[in-house]
Amino acid sequence: MGKTLPQSVIEATKATRLDEVSSSLTYIGEADIGALDSSSKWLIKRMQKTGTVTKIEWADGNSREDNIWDNRASLTYS
Repeated sequence: MGKTLPQSVIEATKATRLDEVSSSLTYIGEADIGALDSSSKWLIKRMQKTGTVTKIEWADGNSREDNIWDNRASLTYS
């Protein structure tokens, strides 16, 4: 008998990007599948690790899909 994939894999509706800048800094982006990295359709968050603490902050301080993935390093996070 074959394996059954989880429903979340079958019905994926979001594209995801990960940019592991260093061992302490990672950017994560999500947008509708097909969105260009240069379009303002991305929800972007930044994960910063200091010692044993990881802080997650959102671009523009919110979870709206209105940022440009290509601009992730220059956005304001809170």
